[in-house]
Amino acid sequence: MKILLFVAALALTLPGARAAAPTTEGLTAEVETLCAKGKYADAAKKAMIAVKTARTEYGTNDARWIGVLANVAHVYELSGDRVLAASNYATVLGAIERIKGAESPEAVDAITHLAGLYRSAERFADAERLASRVVSVREKVSGAEHADTATAL
Repeated sequence: MKILLFVAALALTLPGARAAAPTTEGLTAEVETLCAKGKYADAAKKAMIAVKTARTEYGTNDARWIGVLANVAHVYELSGDRVLAASNYATVLGAIERIKGAESPEAVDAITHLAGLYRSAERFADAERLASRVVSVREKVSGAEHADTATAL
């Protein structure tokens, strides 16, 4: 048994030996590290690789894929690129609506976040459209008198 482990370890150190493919989890950790260092361009590249990897690992109907997509948007938001952040958050919202439903709590949170991003980018008409949508969903789900609906106003 020890000989087999030694041979396997030796094979990995030989020229031409292939390293294991990166995992979504590992790539996500690298994205977090790069963001912590302020290396947003590198983080965005890794995040896009993580999206492709997650598509293979999880598929696009798995809720974990949403988190990986959201990481791309978050990196752009941290870097100050509101245009790319908003575009990517809109993609995240579409995935949430498709996987979890348009009236799911996650969708409402994503709409609220995207509306805030639009406000900060002075895209007031877009922000207002999304804020109205949040109120509409919360009224439908919780009722007009519920505290969540009132805070959405």
